[in-house]
Amino acid sequence: MADERYEIDLERETGLVSAGTHNFRIAGCKESMGGSGYPNWAFDCICQDAGPDQGMHVRMNVSHSPQAAWKRNEFLDALGAPRKGKATSEYFIGKTFRGVITHETYKDQLQSVVDKCIVTDSPSPSIGASAPSASTDRPRVSIPTDVVKPKNIPF
Repeated sequence: MADERYEIDLERETGLVSAGTHNFRIAGCKESMGGSGYPNWAFDCICQDAGPDQGMHVRMNVSHSPQAAWKRNEFLDALGAPRKGKATSEYFIGKTFRGVITHETYKDQLQSVVDKCIVTDSPSPSIGASAPSASTDRPRVSIPTDVVKPKNIPF
């Protein structure tokens, strides 16, 4: 049977999301205890942009350590999360946000990283929360007009 050939499906969700600003949907979360002794959420984020990055996955870590509060707050603000109350990681599954992707090397492998979460003028209505207050120290931005908005991104 040396002449027999096997065909495989080459479609896959691997590779790097291109550097720049993209729309993401949170698809899942793995919770763990971080090395600092605080919980960590590792979110599986799927790129929603039309084009070659659509459907590609990026992992985004959100630490609960006091030293990482600024990054966690950036994440919560970008999703339009309420300013009071409590939530588990499940609360964020299915939510959307805009993020800036950069490329970093980790264990000799180049990977896409969500370097910054962006607060937009319109919070995601699926959150059910009001927009972050005007006292937020980060500039608020609108989604560029050249971005193709898939139907499932509500802003």
